[in-house]
Amino acid sequence: MGKIDVNDIEVKEIRNKYKKLRNIILVIILIFLVVFLINFAKDVIILNKIFENNIEVDCGENYKMILTQDDSVSVNYFKGNRSKHVAGVDGENVLLWDGNVPYIILHDTKEYYEYPENGMMMFNGGNRTVTFFPTLALQKESVDSLFDVIKEKIILRMSVGTEMIDGEEYYVVDVHSDIKMWISKEDYRCIKEISYGQVKKVEVIKDVVTDEEMKNPVELGYTKLELNNN
Repeated sequence: MGKIDVNDIEVKEIRNKYKKLRNIILVIILIFLVVFLINFAKDVIILNKIFENNIEVDCGENYKMILTQDDSVSVNYFKGNRSKHVAGVDGENVLLWDGNVPYIILHDTKEYYEYPENGMMMFNGGNRTVTFFPTLALQKESVDSLFDVIKEKIILRMSVGTEMIDGEEYYVVDVHSDIKMWISKEDYRCIKEISYGQVKKVEVIKDVVTDEEMKNPVELGYTKLELNNN
């Protein structure tokens, strides 16, 4: 009967313990990886729906867009090939675009300036689409596939969570720690955001803009002022 090598038994026991520990660690890593991939895929699917319902949404040819930023309010009106921008609540001085021709209208003095077509163009008459993200600058073509959504999620370090507000649950999207957006779970529409400490909100009301509101200064009979080119 041969001698039993005690050292061999101890080595085997150590190896078995190491294998068990290694297998446990691998299983834990695998579980974490699976959970991470599931959560990542879930975020991507939710973000894709959010992008579809907030970026360049077709609002038709007649709508009013209200942008609220803390206590400041500006309103953009769109009807046919005309658009108008009103800052503040008095509406005395506005910017209006009749097609590609922009005007500054001074309602209090009934005067106006007309700019050349290639001059100041913040809004263009006939614009049908609205992006409901007040700060996040994304275009539809940049997120038109899941691969693009994944790319933007990584680049912008976007994460998706949930939060209860007044008994209703919302998605919350954090963007590189500087922007936080609350998204309705019903229609995936952004209801508000906090951007660099400022509370912002975009609201659209359709089919409320009248022809009277969109008259250009010529139709109103206002006096034209000449631009100072010096």
